[in-house]
Amino acid sequence: MGGKTRFVCTPFIVHRKEVGSNDRILNKDVRCQAEDYQREIENKLSRINPFDLQDMSIEKVMEYIGKDDRFHLDFLAYARQIAAGMNGTSRSTYTCAINSFHLFVQKDEMPISEVSSTLMRKWEKWLKNKYGERARTVSSYPHCIQHIHNLARLEFNNEETGDCPIKNPFQYYTPPGQGMPKRGYKDVKPAVIQQMIDMRHELTGREKLGVDVFLISFCLMGMNAPDLYECVCEEGDILHYYRAKTRNRRDDRAEMFVRMEPIVWELMREYASTTPGVAFDFSQRYATYQILGENVNRGLKKYCKRVNIKDSITLYSARHSWASIAYNNMKVDRYTINDCLGHKCRDLRMTEPYIHRQWKPLWEANQKVLKKFRW
Repeated sequence: MGGKTRFVCTPFIVHRKEVGSNDRILNKDVRCQAEDYQREIENKLSRINPFDLQDMSIEKVMEYIGKDDRFHLDFLAYARQIAAGMNGTSRSTYTCAINSFHLFVQKDEMPISEVSSTLMRKWEKWLKNKYGERARTVSSYPHCIQHIHNLARLEFNNEETGDCPIKNPFQYYTPPGQGMPKRGYKDVKPAVIQQMIDMRHELTGREKLGVDVFLISFCLMGMNAPDLYECVCEEGDILHYYRAKTRNRRDDRAEMFVRMEPIVWELMREYASTTPGVAFDFSQRYATYQILGENVNRGLKKYCKRVNIKDSITLYSARHSWASIAYNNMKVDRYTINDCLGHKCRDLRMTEPYIHRQWKPLWEANQKVLKKFRW
């Protein structure tokens, strides 16, 4: 400008050893970033009207170049904001995923532009080394980060105008799917369940709680701890809830209605809530459903030791056991079992929105399973 020159400050620091004899940066990654930065400055200058440029001093040009009009979004802060707006298990799962991602990147602030396919693959490898190849977190945590990134692109990108400051790294990286559990791995045999029914009155404390809540879950087609904790009671014997695990991922919010069968009312009444509408008193006994689940599993562990059961039994085993007994012992068809568990059938994903669901066939299937036992 008028024969004057100025140096432009850059965010790059390069040691003298990393610069060749022709002043070319030897580190390829840094060189590419510097070249991108140079093109960005040139593009910025090209947007100035040539007539206006003639009247600008070099100080004004430097001031214009120094303005950072690039898109900035702290991904970690944005992710925590999204997680804070969730409820129940979703909030807990997403918070754990973000904490894990934060621990991996070791940064308190992270531009969303740094979330790349390469970074996601490295994190996946890190998760496998930490939790094991088949761990659920290896699949669920990257899926959480992908969902948050999708929300950011939906909020800040405009596909119609082509203004898309956030690139999509998930075009080049797909989070791993959740592996199917081994068949029968978590099943509890009918004879063991009958033994639990027969012995429950002899038990006390946490051990009784573990066995009783396992049986309640089994009697309600494998209802999980979060849903037992917050489900409501309608019309006296109908429980209504939105399955916590999938309510935020489905259009129908994974809505479920389960009937409490008369043959197990005695068991249900022991844990009935005194709060109108609330089904069970678990929220009065424990601050969170996680604490409920921990106490139930500790009680089941103590019971297994008492009766010399070597295989571990957990609350989640009730769900697997109900499905296996319904299919293998009571010959309930797979599609009915699928609905009883609150799963979404992939084969019918286009058809299901047109079908008005009838709950009675599910209750009849559950009644069939429960009649196999002496309550």
